[in-house]
Amino acid sequence: MKRYMAIHHKGNATTFTAVESVEHARAHLLNLLNTRKASSKDAMSIVETTEDKLLYYRKKNTIESLNGMDVSTDNFRELFARYIQSTLNQLGYVAH
Repeated sequence: MKRYMAIHHKGNATTFTAVESVEHARAHLLNLLNTRKASSKDAMSIVETTEDKLLYYRKKNTIESLNGMDVSTDNFRELFARYIQSTLNQLGYVAH
């Protein structure tokens, strides 16, 4: 099993690509932008699968943002929960 996952979120479609390293993940996501298979409006992330850590997540990616990405060590579940809560808040859902 490869240790990292490069993830491309485009609208309702999500593509997962298993890669060997953070650099391979970054190169894959940069390639999607360079070949226009991804737009700056898409969200991209890199996950370390063995430790369940989200290393990178960003909406509105650019080549510059991926080249200068800051690798996070936050737990994937925590960041994903924050992302879902933020999305629900934007949709006007209020938890009781």
